[in-house]
Amino acid sequence: MNRISNRQVVFNVIKEPVLRYTLLIALTTSILLCTYSFYFIIPQFGGQLAAYTKDASVRVATHLKGTLPLQEDALTQKSFTPYIQSEISLLMKDLRIEKIKIFTNTGDIVFSSDPKDIGQKNTHDYFFNLIAKGQIFSQVVKKDHKTMEGRIAGREVVETYVPLMTDGVFNGAVEVYYDISKNSHILSGLLKRLEITILLFSGTFLAVFILILLKASRNRIIRDNTEASLQKAHAKLEQTVIERTADLKQTNQTLRHEIEERKNAEESLQRSHDTQTIVNKLLKESIEKSVDQNDVIDTCLDLVLSLPWLSFESMGCIYVTDKNSDHLVMKSHKGFSKELQQTCATVPFGKCLCGLAAATEETVFASQVDKRHDIILHDMPDHGHYCIPILAKGKLLGVINIYVKAGHNFNKREEDFLKAVANTLAVILIQRQGEYQRKQIKKRLHQSQKMEAIGTLAGGIAHDFNNILSGIFGYAQLAVMNLDSPDKAKINIEQIHQGAKRATDLIQQILTFSRQSEHKKSPIKPYLIIKEALQFLRSSIPASIDIKEDIQSRAKVFANPTQIHQIVINLCTNSYHAMQETGGTLFVSLEQIDIRAQNQVPGIAIVPGSYVKLEIKDTGQGMASNILKKIFEPYFTTKPVSEGTGLGLAVVLGIVEEHKGYIKADSTPGKGSVFTIFLPIFNQENDAANPEPEEIPLKRGTEHIMVVDDEESILAYSCELLKDYGYKVSPFQDARLALKAFEIDPHQFDLVITDVTMPNMTGDDFAVKIMALRKEIPIILCTGFSKKISKARAIELGIKQYLKKPIESHTLLSSIRETLDEKPG
Repeated sequence: MNRISNRQVVFNVIKEPVLRYTLLIALTTSILLCTYSFYFIIPQFGGQLAAYTKDASVRVATHLKGTLPLQEDALTQKSFTPYIQSEISLLMKDLRIEKIKIFTNTGDIVFSSDPKDIGQKNTHDYFFNLIAKGQIFSQVVKKDHKTMEGRIAGREVVETYVPLMTDGVFNGAVEVYYDISKNSHILSGLLKRLEITILLFSGTFLAVFILILLKASRNRIIRDNTEASLQKAHAKLEQTVIERTADLKQTNQTLRHEIEERKNAEESLQRSHDTQTIVNKLLKESIEKSVDQNDVIDTCLDLVLSLPWLSFESMGCIYVTDKNSDHLVMKSHKGFSKELQQTCATVPFGKCLCGLAAATEETVFASQVDKRHDIILHDMPDHGHYCIPILAKGKLLGVINIYVKAGHNFNKREEDFLKAVANTLAVILIQRQGEYQRKQIKKRLHQSQKMEAIGTLAGGIAHDFNNILSGIFGYAQLAVMNLDSPDKAKINIEQIHQGAKRATDLIQQILTFSRQSEHKKSPIKPYLIIKEALQFLRSSIPASIDIKEDIQSRAKVFANPTQIHQIVINLCTNSYHAMQETGGTLFVSLEQIDIRAQNQVPGIAIVPGSYVKLEIKDTGQGMASNILKKIFEPYFTTKPVSEGTGLGLAVVLGIVEEHKGYIKADSTPGKGSVFTIFLPIFNQENDAANPEPEEIPLKRGTEHIMVVDDEESILAYSCELLKDYGYKVSPFQDARLALKAFEIDPHQFDLVITDVTMPNMTGDDFAVKIMALRKEIPIILCTGFSKKISKARAIELGIKQYLKKPIESHTLLSSIRETLDEKPG
C-alpha cells in the first residue's frame, strides 16, 4: 500500500463534504466563542467590576459621612476639630482614599486633605443640579485623566460625591477620591488571564478537532485505498484478459501523455529559444559589418513580426528618412498589397500616423482608423498602428510602423519593446552610415593618392609610349621597304607586334592602377608585382637615381594586387623625391622571414609567424625624429603644396593594416630612410606555379558569323581573318542595322561577335535584344574599356565569351571555336 502523505490527508479533508463541513463548524465555533467572549462576556465582566468599584467608593464616602458633625446647622472650618481631622486622616489611610474634600451647601470647600483647596468654591453645574438635589454621583477616572473639577488624577481613582442631607435639607457634600489603582491592576490581570484562557481553550479545541479530522481523513483515505485495492484485485480475478488490455491501453495513454508533455515542453523551450535568438540576432546585427543596411532593416522587421507573444498583425513596414527632403522612404514591408506599397512608398513629415511620428519624434498609437489616417484605401479593413520614431543623437533616422488589430489597447510593454528595437536599429543605421562615410573617405584618399602618383609618373609614361610608338613606326617603314624580302619583312612585322603588346601591357597597368574599385584579395606572389612596379617606375625616375633590387622570396600573400602595386609606387616615389636633387640609390628587397617572438623586430610588436619582408631604402636627405613621428598622419607633408597632398604614407599604412601586416620606418638626417613592411605568408598546399598551357592548333570552320563593330579597321580585319579560316561573315558598323537583319531571320546566324561601346546602341543592349528573339544564340562581347559592364555581368546576361581588346587573332579564333563547339546546356 502506498504511503499516504500529509498533503493528501489535508486535501482529503477539504475534498470530503462531511469532513469539510465539520471543519467549518469547528472553525466557526472557535471564532464565535472568542468573539462572544471578547465582545460580550469580558466587557460585561469588566462592567460589573467597575460597578462594584463605584459601589465600594460610595460606601466609603457614606462611611466618611457618618464621622462628620452634621448636628450643626451649617458646616464651617471650625466644625472640623483636630479630633475629626485625625479621624478623617485615619479613615483615608485605612480605606485607601487618595483625597477628600467637603463642600458647604453653597459649594465652598471647608475641608480638604490638601489644605490648598480650602476656601475655593465648586461652581460646576453638576454640583447644584445633581448633588444639591440629593443625588449621589460616582465615576472612574483613569490615571492622567481629568476629574469633574478639572484636576489631573495622579493614579486611577473613583471620584464620588455624597450629599449631606438633614431632614431633606442640603447642608453640603463630601467628595472622595477612592484609590483603585491596585484593584484595577489586579482586575486587569484577571481579565487578561481570562482572555488567554479563552484563546487557549479555543485553540486547543480547534487543534484537537483538526487532529480528529485529519485522523478521520487518513482513515477515510486508507479505507478508500483499501476498497480500491479490493475492487482492483477483484476485477483482476474476474477479468484477467480485460485487465491486460486495459493495462495496454493505460500504457499507451501514458505514453501519449508523456509524448504530449514532452512536446509541450519542447514547444516551450522552442519559444524561449526563438525569443532569445531574436534578441541575439538584433544584437549581432549591431556589430556585424558585412551585412547590408537594407538587409538589416528587413531582418529587423521580420524579427519584430515573428514574435508570437506580441499581439501584432503580420503587417508592418520600416521607413528611413530621406536626406534631401522632409519625407519618409519605405525600405522594408511585410503583408502590404501592391496598392498600399505604391501609396505608402513615400510619406511627408506630418502626414498620416507615420508622418506625425516623424514630425513630433514621439510614439503615435491608434487603436483604429481615425481622422489622423490621411492614407485610406478602398475596402481597407479597420486597424490600428504603433508608429515608433527611430532616433539617434537627437536626429530622426526613420519610423517603425506596426499594424495592430482594430480595438487593440495601448500596451506600455509593447511600446518599450518597439522602442528598444528602434534604438538598436538606430545604432546599426548610425554605424552603417559611419562605415559608409569612412569607406568613401578612404576611397577618395586612395584615389587622390593614385592620381598624385600618376601625375608624378606622367612624364615616364609619355616617354615609354614615345619609345614604343617610335619602334612601331620604324619597323612599319622597314617592313614596307623590305616587301621584296619576305624574311626581313616578317621580322619587322613581328617587332611591330611586340611593340603593340608592350603598349597594351602599359595601358592595362595604368587602368589597373587608377581603377576605382573594391579591393578584393586573393593569393598572389608579391615579387611579380614589385618587378612590374619597378619597371614602371624606371621610365619616370631620372638616370641620376640608380635602382637596385634583391628579390629572393617567391612566397604568396593574401592581398589585393593593385594595393600592393600602390604601396611600392608610393614608397619608391617618396624615396625618389628625397633624392631628386642630389641623386642616389634606391634599394628594393623582398625576402621571407620567420618571426618567433613579438620583440624580435625592434619598435613593433609583431605576431609570431611567417612573413614576407619588403624593404625600400634610399640614400636621400633623411628625416628628423620629430618629422618621423608624424609621417603616417593624413595630410602631413614636408613638400610644397604643388608637389604632394600628404596622403601617400597614410594610405600605405591603411593598406598594410588592412592586410594584417606591419610597417616600420627608420631614418637618419643626411643618411636616408628605410621603410620595412611585413605581410603574412599565405599557406597553401601545392603552391607551385601552374605550367603555361600549350598552344592548341586552330581549327577551321564553315559557320555563319555576324560581326558588329563601329570601328571600320577592326571590322575589316576581323572579317578578313574569319574568311581566311573558312567562316561566312556578315559585317555591320551599326547595331541597329544588325538588329534588323537578325529580326528578318534569327536562325541564319550561328554566332554573333559585337563590340560594347558603339553609337546608337551599346553591345550589351544589342545582345539582350537579339537573345529576346533567339534565346540560345551564342554571343562574344568585345571591349577596350567599359565601366558599364563587367565580365560577371556579361555572363549573367547569358553572353558566352567576354574578350578585352586588343584581341590577338589566335585568341579570337580559339574563342569562336570553343563557343561554337560547346554543347547546349
